[in-house]
Amino acid sequence: MTMANSITRQLLLDEASKRGWRVEIIGMKARLCRITTDTGKTEIFSGSRPLRSSANGRLISVFKDLTLEFVESLGYSVPAYATIDTLEDAERFMSKYERVVVKPIDGSQSKGVSVGITSIDRLIEAVGTAKEFSPSGRAIAQNQIEGKLYRIFVLNGTVPVVTERRAAQVIGDGVSTIEQLVVRLNADPRRGDGSDTPLKKVKGPAVERYLGGEALSRVPLEHETVRISDIESVSAGGEAANVTEKVNQAWIDTACHITSQMGLFVAGFDIICADITKPPEGNYVPLLEINSSPGFKIHEYPSEGLPVHLAPLMFDNLL
Repeated sequence: MTMANSITRQLLLDEASKRGWRVEIIGMKARLCRITTDTGKTEIFSGSRPLRSSANGRLISVFKDLTLEFVESLGYSVPAYATIDTLEDAERFMSKYERVVVKPIDGSQSKGVSVGITSIDRLIEAVGTAKEFSPSGRAIAQNQIEGKLYRIFVLNGTVPVVTERRAAQVIGDGVSTIEQLVVRLNADPRRGDGSDTPLKKVKGPAVERYLGGEALSRVPLEHETVRISDIESVSAGGEAANVTEKVNQAWIDTACHITSQMGLFVAGFDIICADITKPPEGNYVPLLEINSSPGFKIHEYPSEGLPVHLAPLMFDNLL
């Protein structure tokens, strides 16, 4: 069955078809699908988000400032943040922190995100970019925290998989330039430009902006790893590793508690920490965002570790 425009939707549709269940596609670009079991039970999905996820939870997750405020209201502390509407807002926030991140306040797929900002000029530029990618035309700044980026996938109060999201990188062979290595990386048949491929192609202009034009002609040493993207995102050509077995139970408990308070049946809980094998420090949660319709792709097609098939788990929990 090929009816969806994303891997997540396709996995759900294929699993329903395997079970002999009825599938109805509703709206342009398969925005909704209705699944009906052989016993007559029904569920409607938008991406991976089922109908029974709270509408308020979805609203909270859309706006990054509202997400952080909600988490604070539960008694947790989060990385410093501020909405940026004016030049004065930008200067005030930048004066407090050495490095900041700027994002669309309601964006997705890492579009319009700028990291490693250390100057007012760069901050103003980043705010403009973020607003371009924001449906509401607003931006948020956060104090940049160091560590590894993890997606904790929450499903009905459990965590079937935790994935480390990694920035795109190439490995030197002692002969090829970085530009040639990027071309070779993009030749991987798993990589494409759409949302229906396991991995995304790495964009040359983005690599040039991150490394600088002169760096593209450098020949890395054999086995040298070169990071070629500023963000840890599959949408920007990055990869992912299944690290479920390494995760400290306290992170799982925290993610489940917060998402249950939001009323979300399924959620992607994104944090940055130095060592996920150790518990959080006190009530501090290094939260980036919470996605109410998390994709299955990075868990179905990890670059490292075993895949986790979430579509069967979703149906087993729902229907």
